Amino acid sequence: MTKKIKNGPFKLYFSDGTLQVEGTIKDGKEDGLWKYYHKNGQLYLEKTYRDGKSDGLWKKYDENGQLEEERTYKDGKLIFIS
Repeated sequence: MTKKIKNGPFKLYFSDGTLQVEGTIKDGKEDGLWKYYHKNGQLYLEKTYRDGKSDGLWKKYDENGQLEEERTYKDGKLIFIS
């Protein structure tokens, strides 16, 4: 059984021990900047959350670390893609 984190830092790892996701939980929901990684350790996605919803800048990277896409969210709704 997995213990649900209500508040504090959160990290999830791939089966080989490489970091997969890191962020912060507040009141049981994602909050602030979250980072997701490719299996090779390169950054895959940076996402900002507020109260569990996407809110702010979202950046997606390829496996070599090159920026592929940027989006902006407000209250969980997509408002801009570049």
